[in-house]
Amino acid sequence: MRICDNSPLSTSKVAVCPYCGVTGRFDFQFYQRTYFQCPSCHLIYLVRTSKEQENILSYYSEDYFRNCANDQTERDRMHLYSHILDVIERYQKKGHLLDVGCGCGFFLREAKKRGWKVFGIDPSKESVAIAHEMVGNDVAVGTLRDLNTMDLFDAITMINVIDHIIDPWTDISRSMKLLRSGGLLYLRFPNGYFHRCIIKTRMKLTQKPILNQLLVFHEYVFTPAFIKLHLFEQGFHLIKIQNARLSGAALYHHSPISMILGGVLNSFIWMAISFLQYISGSRCLLGPSLEVTAFKK
Repeated sequence: MRICDNSPLSTSKVAVCPYCGVTGRFDFQFYQRTYFQCPSCHLIYLVRTSKEQENILSYYSEDYFRNCANDQTERDRMHLYSHILDVIERYQKKGHLLDVGCGCGFFLREAKKRGWKVFGIDPSKESVAIAHEMVGNDVAVGTLRDLNTMDLFDAITMINVIDHIIDPWTDISRSMKLLRSGGLLYLRFPNGYFHRCIIKTRMKLTQKPILNQLLVFHEYVFTPAFIKLHLFEQGFHLIKIQNARLSGAALYHHSPISMILGGVLNSFIWMAISFLQYISGSRCLLGPSLEVTAFKK
């Protein structure tokens, strides 16, 4: 998912990190967006005005579904949802699960089939309307900060969500309060180092937007170092970061042959990055996306 951003390119070479307040330096440009990297917490970030932040929030509530209907309704990610539930159930007994940014509810439906008591929240009315058809009334329009409940959850999931949020640390803090003792937080998001490495290498070779359609940059570009630091500072423990299962099925929809070849390519890439992760003790994470599990003490 990408947001059209026509704001002018920043001419500044420095910008204050929105998380730790240290001055970061220019890192790269992607279309009309300028990203900076903090030397202290390793966060890679945009600088937004208050008006731009308001526009981003209204985009997700009013325009996201219309612009990204295919991403919302396609079923290519069902294998990912099954994998995510397998990961969660490896550590946690089935109980009460909250999905933040639940979209049209496909993940919630799979969790409900497995015996979880589910609840979802999403800022898009159109998405939530479809989610109601999937899982009934256990879905609400809004953000995590709008959720007013006395319930505590055994698991909270944010699947491709936190890099879209203006201040994700507020949502992580809110998640901590909504989890039971021993509850699990699951995050999935683009691997900042992977996408950053590709664009910086490409920029050394050409200014043409080659490979840009494969790159994912939103409000933040999260690195494993930042995520581990942030979750630790929020009070989470047993933090585990690893390569996330590949999606990419939509890239191969041109013909049955391309789907077969794409599936073979995905399998080969997954075996290669999994092997590197294994022999490096999870220090070498080269997948395009990462998944994180962390626990409330």
